[in-house]
Amino acid sequence: MNTTSPGPGVPDLDEKLRGIARGDPAAYRLLRSSLQRLAEGAGSSDLQEMAREVLAGRVTLRKAMLSGAYAEAFRPRLVQLVRAIDDARRKDG
Repeated sequence: MNTTSPGPGVPDLDEKLRGIARGDPAAYRLLRSSLQRLAEGAGSSDLQEMAREVLAGRVTLRKAMLSGAYAEAFRPRLVQLVRAIDDARRKDG
């Protein structure tokens, strides 16, 4: 199963992730690789499912973060991700 490309008729995932990263290449790479690691099982089963759904284009990252099904599992990781993005920006900046 290919979990890295969106399904048919779904807005381009990479474009959406670049928007979330505000055009910052380091932040985009970190976000993309984080989703891929989660999809491969680096987190809980809920996070793995969420990442697979996002990478497949079945749900947006925003909707996944706001949904009751994934939000509780995702919030602690989101804090870690934001810190890592800030660190990456400082290194590149």
